[in-house]
Amino acid sequence: MRVLIVLSLVFSWVLSSSVRADETICFGAECIPQWDSMSLKVEGEPALQRWIAVDRLNEDQVQLIVIDGDEIPKGDPVLTPPQETVFTGTFGLHEAGWRALKKKRAEFLVLRSKGGWADKRASASAAAEPLWVALRDGWTRDDERAYAEWIEKEFTLEFFKGTGVKVDCADVAYALRWIFAREKRLPIATSLGGSGALFGHFSGNAAWDRLVRHADWKKDERFKAALRYVLQSTYTHTLRGDLFPVAIDREHLLPGTVYLTLSGETGHTRVFKGVEFKEVEIDPTFKISVPAAVAYFGNLPAAETIYDGDQLALGTKAPKDGGLLRFRWTRKVAGKWSLTPMTEMPGYSLEQYRIAADESQTESDLFKLFYDRLGHPISSDAYLLNTRDALLLATWFRSYYVREGHAACRDRDCSPGTQNYEDYSTPSRDKRWRATAAAFRNSLADPTVDPRVVAKVRLPTETPFREPTPATM
Repeated sequence: MRVLIVLSLVFSWVLSSSVRADETICFGAECIPQWDSMSLKVEGEPALQRWIAVDRLNEDQVQLIVIDGDEIPKGDPVLTPPQETVFTGTFGLHEAGWRALKKKRAEFLVLRSKGGWADKRASASAAAEPLWVALRDGWTRDDERAYAEWIEKEFTLEFFKGTGVKVDCADVAYALRWIFAREKRLPIATSLGGSGALFGHFSGNAAWDRLVRHADWKKDERFKAALRYVLQSTYTHTLRGDLFPVAIDREHLLPGTVYLTLSGETGHTRVFKGVEFKEVEIDPTFKISVPAAVAYFGNLPAAETIYDGDQLALGTKAPKDGGLLRFRWTRKVAGKWSLTPMTEMPGYSLEQYRIAADESQTESDLFKLFYDRLGHPISSDAYLLNTRDALLLATWFRSYYVREGHAACRDRDCSPGTQNYEDYSTPSRDKRWRATAAAFRNSLADPTVDPRVVAKVRLPTETPFREPTPATM
C-alpha cells in the first residue's frame, strides 16, 4: 500500500524531466531529489516515461522505487497499463547504505529504448490482438442516429454503477462513445494526451489479452482495461480535438452531443441526454410546460456516480472555448485508421459562435432561438419566465462585481484608462443588463402572455429598474 501512495504522489507532478528542489532526501550534507522522471520519445508512439521515487520509511531507512511506462497526462501509473515496476529496494541511512542507494539510483537515470521498456512494449503490442475487428471502415448517419437513440434509452444516472469504471466529466463522453462502438463493432479512435497518437479498436496489449472476456461490456475485463487506459490518457482539452462544432438544428444536435466549456487549463464536459419538459406551477389551477435540454456529467474525483441538472445552451463565442460538439468519425483510408477532418463531418458549422458573439442577443434571445431550432418553440409565457430569471441572475452578478470593484478601488487608481479600470469596471456587463431588462419589459407588455404569468413574475414596485452606475465611481 505504501508503494501505491508513493507512486501516486510521484505522478501528481512529474510529467516532465524537471525536479523540485525543495523535495529532497539528505544524508549528512549530501541530498538527492525525492522525485524524478524522464521521457524518451518514440516515433509514432506515446513517450516512454520513467518515474523514480525515494521515500523515507523511517529515521533509518529509505525506499527506492522505479517504474517504466507510457507517458500519461493524468492518473495513477500503478493503475494505467502498460507499465512495469522495474525496481523496489530498501536502503539504510548510513554511509554504506547511502553509497548503495546513489549507485543504484544512478543506474536508472538513463532511459534507453534498446533492451528496455520500448522493446517490452513493442513485443507486447506485436503479440496483442486488436480490441475488436470493425465491421466496416467508417461510421454513417444511421450509426450516428442509432448512437443518439442508445443515449436516450440506455444512458441513465446508474449507467456506471457496479462496473468498476470511474469517470470524471470528460470521461463520460469518451466512455459512452467507446462502449457504443464496442457494442456495435464500429471503428473508434481517440487522440492520447501528450503524444497525440491514436488509440483505437485496432490497438491492443498482450497483458490485456490474458484478462476475462465477456459479451457484456460490464463483465469484459479486457475491454475495461483498455477503456481505463483511454480515460486516464485523455482530458477535456484532448476531447476538443476529437470533436467538431455542430449545426444548431434537429438533424444534427442529437442526444450524445457534447457541451464543452474550456477556460485556460480547466474545462467542463456535459453530455446531452435529451429534451425534457418541466411543469412550472403558476397557480393551483394553471401550469405551463418549459423545455429543458438536460445534460449528464461526471465530476472530480472520478467515480461511478454521475449527475444531471445542467442544460445545454448557446453562449460559447469562439471554437477554442468549446461549444456544442459531436465526435469526428473514425475511418480507414488507404489502409490506415484516422479521424475524419472536422470540415468533412455532416453538420459541421461555426454558426453557434457567430450567434453567441452577437452582442444584440440577450440570454433569453439565445434561449428562445436554441429551442426553436430544436423544434420545441418557446411560448410567450415561458419566455417571460426565462427573462425574469435571467434579469434576476444578471442583477445578482452585477451587484457582486460592483461590490468587488468598490472594495478593490478604495486604495487604487481606477480612473478610466488605467488597467484597474479595465479589470474592475462593468460597461459590458451593464450593457447586457440593460438589454435583459428591456427584454423583460417587452415581454411583460406582450399581449399573448397569460395575465396570471404576468402577475407572478412582476417585480415589487419598491424595486424599480434603475440605470446602472459604473462600479468604480
